Amino acid sequence: MTAPAPILVTGASGFIGGRLVAALSARGERVRVATSSPKAFAQADVEIAPVALNDPDSFARAAEGCRVVFHAGYAFGRGMAERNVAAARALAQGALLNRAERFVQFSSMVVYGPPSEGALDERAPTLARDDYARAKLAIENMLLDLHQENALPATILQPSIVYGPGGTHWTRRPIDEVRRGPVALPAMGLGVCNAVFVEDVVQAALLAADRPEGVGEMFLISGAAPVTWLDFYAALSRRVGGHAPVPMASEDVEAASLARYGAHPLLAKLRRRFERADGRMVIPDAGARALFASHCAIDIGKARRLLGYAPAFDLARGMAEIAG
Repeated sequence: MTAPAPILVTGASGFIGGRLVAALSARGERVRVATSSPKAFAQADVEIAPVALNDPDSFARAAEGCRVVFHAGYAFGRGMAERNVAAARALAQGALLNRAERFVQFSSMVVYGPPSEGALDERAPTLARDDYARAKLAIENMLLDLHQENALPATILQPSIVYGPGGTHWTRRPIDEVRRGPVALPAMGLGVCNAVFVEDVVQAALLAADRPEGVGEMFLISGAAPVTWLDFYAALSRRVGGHAPVPMASEDVEAASLARYGAHPLLAKLRRRFERADGRMVIPDAGARALFASHCAIDIGKARRLLGYAPAFDLARGMAEIAG
């Protein structure tokens, strides 16, 4: 009996990629991971495909014989954006050459720019303001071009605020904050938080690999309904025994930031970096303040209709999965 073709996952040592590998393995799939650190998977029941960002062809080789490619990998760092785009291009070309059934790209809601007001769906104009967003947008456009010109069966997912066990940006970092002191939330904490539990993102990825309706499409992926940032931080604080967040008027948070850190952005960044856990109020940086004050709610109707996406985790259920 012929063994099933493998499924390739990049970024398998990361937050979302690691959960995706576990879900695929639980389904009995033959999993191959593309990694620059093979030793990290020495004990795992997966195939290993060594890759390196300075060798884009290694990504094409990793896709050899794979029926599905999930590209969740991204290497952060100054000057890395172009390398990430080159690696994604080589991976997609490898998938084309090997006639993969699906190429699922993990992008991000950041391609739509700073948080706006009102509902946000996939028809919104893109606006990339930093290297990460520009790289993600460049990869999206490259994949859509390959779909149009060469019939690459690509599906692009754009997750929102992804949290869950093992998460860094929206789990470990806010946990550190609420343990350090009460977090000041602008807009009286009533800004919209488009939180999505990591297992729901994995569900969307599996659906994207299976559903032909998703080919050539982009999908915003978020929770069933947004919550407020006050809800999010309060639930997280209760879960880990941290300080309760403090809702404040936006102008008061701005004034507190100016008084503590000054107006110079680089100096403010350095002062934040070396702050100690002394119980003082935690004042978010300018980017976080803008996000926390936004009333932009993500519309996941397209993912519901075409992929059959149905988020299973509300905030209470998701927070229950996080270690206290």
